[in-house]
Amino acid sequence: MSNRTILEQSIRLLVGIVMVFIMFITISALENTISNQQESQIEQLTQGITYEVNRTVDVNVLVESYQTEILEAFSRDILTFFNGRDFSEITTEELNRLLSEYQISGIALFKDTGDDVIIEKSTSKAEVGLSTKKWGFWYTAFRQLFDDGRVTLDKGTSRESFWIGPRSKAYEQEGIFIFSYLKVPGQPYLLNLFINDKKAFNMVNDHDTNKVFAKLADGADFIDEIAIINVDAWNNRFQHENRSKLQDFTIEYGSYNSFSAEDTYYLNKAVELEVQDSLRLEFTMDNQKKCKRYTKLNDNEVLVFALNKNKQNAVRIRVVLTAICGLMSVWLLGYLIMLYNNKKFNRLLQLKKERLEVAEIYRQTVQILPSVVLRLSIVENRFIVRHCEGKALQLIGVDAQSSQGKQLDNFMPSDYISLISNHLRDIQKGQSSRFEYKFGDRIFENKIEWICDHVDDRSLDKPSNPSEVIILWNDITELRRSEDNARFMAYHDHLTGLPNRHYFKETVESYLKDCNEPLYLAFLDLDGFKNINDTAGHDVGDKLLVGVAHRLAGTLNNKSFAARMGGDEFAVLFKDVHSQNELEGILSQVKNDVCRPYHIEDHEFNIGVSIGISKAPDDGNDYVTLLKKADIAMYNMKYSGKGNHKYYEPKMSVLEENPRLR
Repeated sequence: MSNRTILEQSIRLLVGIVMVFIMFITISALENTISNQQESQIEQLTQGITYEVNRTVDVNVLVESYQTEILEAFSRDILTFFNGRDFSEITTEELNRLLSEYQISGIALFKDTGDDVIIEKSTSKAEVGLSTKKWGFWYTAFRQLFDDGRVTLDKGTSRESFWIGPRSKAYEQEGIFIFSYLKVPGQPYLLNLFINDKKAFNMVNDHDTNKVFAKLADGADFIDEIAIINVDAWNNRFQHENRSKLQDFTIEYGSYNSFSAEDTYYLNKAVELEVQDSLRLEFTMDNQKKCKRYTKLNDNEVLVFALNKNKQNAVRIRVVLTAICGLMSVWLLGYLIMLYNNKKFNRLLQLKKERLEVAEIYRQTVQILPSVVLRLSIVENRFIVRHCEGKALQLIGVDAQSSQGKQLDNFMPSDYISLISNHLRDIQKGQSSRFEYKFGDRIFENKIEWICDHVDDRSLDKPSNPSEVIILWNDITELRRSEDNARFMAYHDHLTGLPNRHYFKETVESYLKDCNEPLYLAFLDLDGFKNINDTAGHDVGDKLLVGVAHRLAGTLNNKSFAARMGGDEFAVLFKDVHSQNELEGILSQVKNDVCRPYHIEDHEFNIGVSIGISKAPDDGNDYVTLLKKADIAMYNMKYSGKGNHKYYEPKMSVLEENPRLR
């Protein structure tokens, strides 16, 4: 018996042992998992039943809690969505989208005009423009929200900056509604949400507890019955001799027919436990092993599960047998496939190995072959071609055979000849030098070396004067293009093609370091872009940004350097601008070009631009300071009306912490 056969048999034996071990571990794990799953299922059912029972206690309390919590959460969520926007800019279309998203009856914006509170915007057109001054305590509540932030009336439900009024009818709408009002911080507006009262009630009271119990019991094979027992009623009932109507007095929910002598003891022990703690009782009834689980719900109620142990064990056995059969089938099938394909697989591996070896040899050979090989003799300071070959000769228009014995300068440019001469002066025998040269649209790396053939021993003492050189060309065009592309991507914005923030920073710092002339740094922010981007879509927004970038590049000359800083923000460095009047003319042209209408996808879009300008060295001598002050000046421009430009002034610094006015 060969060593290979012994090894294969040993491997098969080892695989068999491992399979038996895996089967044992799997069976143990399955049994443990099934037990844990059944216990977990009972725990989940207990929690669900507790929840369902509690829901039936007081539906009205739940409805009120639902109204307050949900409407307040919706209101504050909507406030966060608008993220500090001026509510006077919010459109009815936006309110309608929120109405659909939150599935409520209506949304309105109430505005404080000083002597009145009016409905400025609403999803119900009939409400717009209504005055609330004659609404009685409603108007009083609105005034308290605007003045003190909290309603002190004894009507409705009040929280900080939030109030829900009594149920009432809505203007020109059928039904009774619940109205909530949230004060918008820092703005003279109330956010009003309202929902149909019947809809709120139905969202809570849509169940029947006994049906839920029956459905839960049917959903688990090993559960015979589920019931909630009133322990006091149980104890009182057993003081009477007639116990035939026991269930009528003791079973609050569910059904319970699995009575046993131990029930009274375990029920009374269960109520002494902590809430949600349990006791277990195992017994035999009708030749079937069963189990009861008593869980305390409160001081007088116990949840009882009647479990069928035989069914539990049957489930385990089925799962284990299925697992065993599956594992045995997989093992047997795998073993047969391994035997059948062993020889074929080994042969395929050998063929694959041989092919990989051939492919690797070919790859290495191709990699080391140069694009062109030139062997030159030096005769009276002239280069004579002794040998010439390579795949790139055709690209440069050289014929290998006809070039033999001719001077190199007959078919190669003079600057290439000069490069060879310069590099030969700097190297000795055994050394090499490299340089790059471009032929047409291809770039070649040239490696040049001295060589000595058929020389006596004395010539080796003078290696600086060998008679021949060899030059190897390698095409590195794609490598250089990849490097150039990577360099461009690192310094330019991928969407607009303009220089990016990093490139702009390096350029500004370079000019600040090397230039003694005044420099102007302008920070540009597009007015109205966010609204277009949100309503027309990001694709349109991207095309608009590309259009702005093209117009900036077309307007500015070589005295300027423009970049996209991110989002709808751009920056421009103005150099060689000798006066503010000259800069004013350039800025005027920039505003005119940027603000012209944009036609995208058969639609016309209009935007504005706000510009802030800082000057070096008057406003700072470093990039961070100049950019920060230009940014401050731009915010001041937006604050004072947008659509123009401002130069930085020291008094503007007070606005630095203000939120952006987009």
